[in-house]
Amino acid sequence: PLGIPNDPYASQQTLLATIKAFQTWDVFQGDTNVVIGIIDTGVFQDHEDLVNSIATNWNEIPNNGVDDDGNGYVDDFRGYNLAFPAEGKGGNTYHPTDHGTSVAGIAGATTNNNLGIAGVAYKCRIFPIKASKITNLGSIDYGYRGILYAAVRGFSVVNCSWGSPKQPSPIDQSIIDYAIARGVVIVAAGGNDDNASRVWYPAG
Repeated sequence: PLGIPNDPYASQQTLLATIKAFQTWDVFQGDTNVVIGIIDTGVFQDHEDLVNSIATNWNEIPNNGVDDDGNGYVDDFRGYNLAFPAEGKGGNTYHPTDHGTSVAGIAGATTNNNLGIAGVAYKCRIFPIKASKITNLGSIDYGYRGILYAAVRGFSVVNCSWGSPKQPSPIDQSIIDYAIARGVVIVAAGGNDDNASRVWYPAG
């Protein structure tokens, strides 16, 4: 009853109760064909609560330095580093800042596996998209490139837990429009600056 998983910290995830996740999971627990692109600082792909939730691009051969599937991105097997080739391997999405790994966990930590937390998306899978340079500890350098990548790959959802108050950009809007036209649902942070009423982008 109430789809309560066995993840040890699930009971401390008050948001799951707030959004009625347990009741929802009684009806539907997601679908492994739904892939959520996590555009963020980076994701530790070998994290024990994430490793089994990452969608694999089987048309790509990992770490061979070749764009095997011809989509314009080298080695995007279980994630893609938008700072490639300056940072070496295209498939390595690790970043010392843990923001992206935390976001990936909230969305897609493996649920009901007796480990850690429960991912809201349950059976849906995630794909890490590293949008920060390894030398940059807090900012998103390639966010809109990440949205473009997600659109090219045909992901169902893209998560952007970032943004900034700035002037609207027709180029950024064209990328958003392109992704939406390809059926991508874009979820973006609406702001995080002490209750100010400024419009943040890409949410705006």
